[in-house]
Amino acid sequence: MMPAQDMVLAVTAGVADMGRVLDHTWTHLLGNAQESPLPPSAATEALWVRCAGLTLPVPEILTSPPLRNMQAHFTFDPNSEGWEAATLTVTGERGTLVLDGPTPNTVRFTLNAWEEQTLDTWGTTVALTVRTGWQADGTLALTLLLIEDGARWEVRWPAPDAPLSAQLCAPHHGEGHTLSARASTLGA
Repeated sequence: MMPAQDMVLAVTAGVADMGRVLDHTWTHLLGNAQESPLPPSAATEALWVRCAGLTLPVPEILTSPPLRNMQAHFTFDPNSEGWEAATLTVTGERGTLVLDGPTPNTVRFTLNAWEEQTLDTWGTTVALTVRTGWQADGTLALTLLLIEDGARWEVRWPAPDAPLSAQLCAPHHGEGHTLSARASTLGA
């Protein structure tokens, strides 16, 4: 927080060299700060447009979800996360994704709403925000955003009896890393 400049800097991704980020903040951000707002210009307008476009795509919910009350079980292929199995449950507008492995986790969600909680992963407990929705093609999509780390898991379940996939989206943890779990009767 920089009260004299009426500015706040938020870094929402894992950064290997925070000192360098702060050096750049002092040099480029504070070094170019002005007493008054920027005057209107093409560059200012381009900056406003770029900032307005910084969004995290989230799953869309259908007005009539294809499944309101269901439970599905999955068995993961061997993976580096150690996840062995998952159980996905939807009851009305709420649900859970239970991940079984060395550190079991239960991810709670409410359809079409962000829900804050914690997740035990990578040997630590992290703050997590989850948003879930049924997409137009019938896929149940969960976005698990690891707040302090900047990473996110994109979990997709396209249909009953279809496999579950979980893709890690984080350059510093292996962009595009995808885990797959086949439908299973275990735990049914």
